[in-house]
Amino acid sequence: MTETPFDPAAVLAALRQADVQFVLIGGMAAVLHGDVGVTVDVDITPAYDPDNLEKLATALRALDARIRADGAPQGLPFECSTGFLRNLGPDAILNLTTRAGDLDVSFTPAGTRGYRDLKRDAVAVDAAAGVSILVASLADIIRSKSAADREKDRRALPRLHELLERTSGERIERETEPVQGGGAPPPRTGPARNSPTGRESGPAGRPGSAASAVGNGRPPGGDRPLNVGIDTRRPAR
Repeated sequence: MTETPFDPAAVLAALRQADVQFVLIGGMAAVLHGDVGVTVDVDITPAYDPDNLEKLATALRALDARIRADGAPQGLPFECSTGFLRNLGPDAILNLTTRAGDLDVSFTPAGTRGYRDLKRDAVAVDAAAGVSILVASLADIIRSKSAADREKDRRALPRLHELLERTSGERIERETEPVQGGGAPPPRTGPARNSPTGRESGPAGRPGSAASAVGNGRPPGGDRPLNVGIDTRRPAR
């Protein structure tokens, strides 16, 4: 069986180059939070509006996207247009194969209300050189996987709950440390609900904050490059 390369950075770069508004979800999002799981595709939730659907269609054409199907290793061609995506409806899930690997598009993932819902608590991360994306919060990843209730989700959930508990405890510990010279640390205002990037509005650059993750090119989970926990070669279907 031959193998084809999986290049998630290329998939994400094509989406950003087309200025697609989306939130990264699923296994890769969990990896960027520090999960040790393995993923072989990119899962995204794009905004479902005409302008963004046009940008998404442009990105998919640039990626040579085709419908993923059993018995069709190269995928099946489809009309990659704004009209096609709009006609799918906001509850659609589109399973694709591209020149850079598999891409799953879910406009309204299980347990969520779609892009705006996930964007609210998403964190901005430099996933690759020059590629800044929004990544669903770990709590939202858990919420969606719990609602989907697939076997692979049930296997991952105990590990993700443990990761959330651990990272939340570490964040609380950092935030309650006395500042240098004594006194209490500056107050944090929590996630900026109306921020276009979903970044936290607390002190920029504070370890563990979204602003810090973007500023130093590290994901919220620490020094984990994009390809850690990602199987970069997948069997041809």
